[in-house]
Amino acid sequence: MNGKSCADAAVAPVRRTVVVTGVAGFLGSHLLDRLLAGGCDVIGIDNLSMGTLRNIAPHMNSRTFRFLNMDVTDPSTFGALEDDVDCVVHLAAFKIPRYGRALDTLRINAKGTENVLDFARRVGGKCVLASTSDVYGRNPNPPFSEDDASVIGSRSSSTNIWPSPTRTASASPSRCCGSSAPTGPGTTSAGGVDRSRCSSMRC
Repeated sequence: MNGKSCADAAVAPVRRTVVVTGVAGFLGSHLLDRLLAGGCDVIGIDNLSMGTLRNIAPHMNSRTFRFLNMDVTDPSTFGALEDDVDCVVHLAAFKIPRYGRALDTLRINAKGTENVLDFARRVGGKCVLASTSDVYGRNPNPPFSEDDASVIGSRSSSTNIWPSPTRTASASPSRCCGSSAPTGPGTTSAGGVDRSRCSSMRC
C-alpha cells in the first residue's frame, strides 16, 4: 500500500481494502486485529481446517470486516470477490509434510497460492506471500539468510524455484515473508516467535 499503513491513509478519503487468507489462524487473526485498528476494510477467508472462529470472534459483527468460510484452492472463492482490493496477504496453508499427507500439502499450498496470485493480478493489487523457515532446509546456523542453501540448493542459484517464478507469472507486485514456529494466544503449537512480529506486517 505504497509504504503507508491504513492509519496513514486516514487523512485521505480513500479506505484500503485487504484480503487475508487463513484469517482465523494465529498469524491471520493477529494481522486482522492490526489492520482493523489501522482503519482498513478486511475480507477474511478461511475454511477453518486449521484456524478457529474463536480467534476472530471479536470482529464478526464489525462493519469493516467480512468473513468468508471458503477454501482458497477453489477458484470460485476469489471469483466472487470485488475488484476494489488493494492488497492480498496469503497466510492460508496446510501443515508441513513431515506430519503426513505430503501430497495434500503440495496440492493445497500450490493451488491456493496460484489462485491468490491470479486474483491479485486480476484486481491489480499487491500480494504478500507468507512462508515458513522450512524453506531454508536443515540449516544448523540460525539466523537464516537469503544466501543460505536450502533443500533445493542455494537460494541464489537457478535451482531456487521460489519466489521468482511467482513474481514473473503473477505480473503483480509481491513480497515474501517467513515465520518460524509462532506461538501465543490463538495457537496451540509451541515455538519461539513473538506475537509482535505479525503486527508489523505491511502491504
